[in-house]
Amino acid sequence: MQISVDPVVVALQVVPFLLTMIALHFIIFKPMLAYLDQREQARVAGRDEALALQAGIEEKLAQIESRMSQAHSEVVDLKSERRTKALAEAEARQEQGRHQANQRLDAAKDELGQDRLAASATLREAARELGDDIAGRVLGRDLKAG
Repeated sequence: MQISVDPVVVALQVVPFLLTMIALHFIIFKPMLAYLDQREQARVAGRDEALALQAGIEEKLAQIESRMSQAHSEVVDLKSERRTKALAEAEARQEQGRHQANQRLDAAKDELGQDRLAASATLREAARELGDDIAGRVLGRDLKAG
């Protein structure tokens, strides 16, 4: 038996196949390809948006770090300035305290000198009176001849 291809049967089988393929193209394949293209575009747009956001975040972070660095240097400068000012004020207070202490010390020395002179004069007078009294008792007469 010999197998032969009948063109009519082949045409009758190809026509429904082609009609089915055309119907599937419009019903399933075309919407599915459009959906897949849309999904790919959304993925690419999302990735681009994420990269843009990441770049924006890095830029903001760099700005914040720059401001923090600037603020830190300002704080360091301010602390240094205030420390220098405080040290100068402390030095001035110490110098003023030293000056006042030296004045008090000089006044105390003057007062002690005056007290010493007064005590010395008092002691001299008391010694003279005592000496006159002792001499009078030893000699048996009053030495205050005035």
